[in-house]
Amino acid sequence: MPSRHTARALRSLCLATLIAPLLATIPAAHAMTDWPDPYRTTIAGKTTPGAFQWQTELDRALENAAQAAADPLLRNFHASRFVHGPANSTNWHLTRLKYEQAATEGDRAAQYFLGLMYLSGKGTAIQPDKAFDWLLQAARQNLPEAQYWLADCYARGRGTLQSDREAVRWYAKAAENGHAVSQTAIGLALLYGIGLEKNEKEAAVWLEKASVAGNARAQFYRFRQLANGLGVPKDPERADHWLIQSAEGGWQEARVIVAARDILRYNERKDNPEQATRAVVWLGEAATRNDRNALYLLGTLYYTGTLVDKNDSLAAECFLRAARAGHSDAQRTVGALYENGIGLPKDPAKAFQWYTEAAKSNAPAALLALGNCYLSGTGTPRDLPKGFALIRQAAQAGLPDAQFRLAQCHETGTGTPADPEAARHWYTEAARNGNPQAKARLQTPGGK
Repeated sequence: MPSRHTARALRSLCLATLIAPLLATIPAAHAMTDWPDPYRTTIAGKTTPGAFQWQTELDRALENAAQAAADPLLRNFHASRFVHGPANSTNWHLTRLKYEQAATEGDRAAQYFLGLMYLSGKGTAIQPDKAFDWLLQAARQNLPEAQYWLADCYARGRGTLQSDREAVRWYAKAAENGHAVSQTAIGLALLYGIGLEKNEKEAAVWLEKASVAGNARAQFYRFRQLANGLGVPKDPERADHWLIQSAEGGWQEARVIVAARDILRYNERKDNPEQATRAVVWLGEAATRNDRNALYLLGTLYYTGTLVDKNDSLAAECFLRAARAGHSDAQRTVGALYENGIGLPKDPAKAFQWYTEAAKSNAPAALLALGNCYLSGTGTPRDLPKGFALIRQAAQAGLPDAQFRLAQCHETGTGTPADPEAARHWYTEAARNGNPQAKARLQTPGGK
């Protein structure tokens, strides 16, 4: 059975508490660390945000050149120059030679795809310097796709010196030419002041253009802007529209939020079984890419038996993966599971370790859990003053359970001199904030 101080923490694994953190504004550090790939939107949901899988995308673009090229003229170009080998496979060496001839004659499409071939090593060794040269020639002929990849070369220092300034300049050119992924990149650069002066209002213009063009990433950040009033008036209805569009377009972060919302509605009303079933699938897909929010939500579903069979072992596995990915609530939950032997072997030392890790975020619930460890000597020598200080910090942050625990410490003189007036104050605060134990304590003789 869970200890009395962790039982409430485990019961707090309810879906309603999980939605708000997902709606918080993404910090600037997350915005532009993964310059968006021009072909990610064609296989939306199959790559991990934050992991730039450009080699895979180059391969896809070249293997499916006719489908990947937005310009109808490029389709005809490829059809006349692709050389097929056995079993209709592409002979990339001979294909490259044909591209070389056309590129040398000034054909911008040939220059563009030749640049991609030198980046990907199709029909040749990977040669970033040659790739850069061919992309530059195509970009100067105003081919948006080439301008985008040239910007990417500058952003990553492939075949040229790294230059955020030049990267942004070429992203801007591609964006002005209607390249939706470049419009997204410029929008994010303006939104977070990366390579350009921060201008949330101007960012909204570019993100709106890319969103209308169907870019799922742009749609997600339009949702963020409209939900949080970043450079635009708050507009919950439009924000919701773009969130759903982004999720349906395959953007992982959007899918996790929509999934959480759909599951919460199902948990409360049971009137959206199809959306709830889809939500579990979306969370599972995101969890395979180590999305910590998805893992935490899945863990909660397995722990509570919501929409899936209750399984403490699978819940613990999900929580552990989320915890290792830095999810502070998951870290605290793993601590509680280790402390009580639920889905994991009972191990007070590991419980203390995970509570300590979670408390680094200064989350009140984690501070309370760690404070209780010091008071009880769970996985660490008892240190009453230290435990009291942690619980007081959590109580002052407004956590009702911590306020109740702090009142107990003042009443019993645990980690601090006994102080009946302070005890009454914190019992009253905890009760006012909804803690049932505090309400009951105030109603007992001597509680007031």
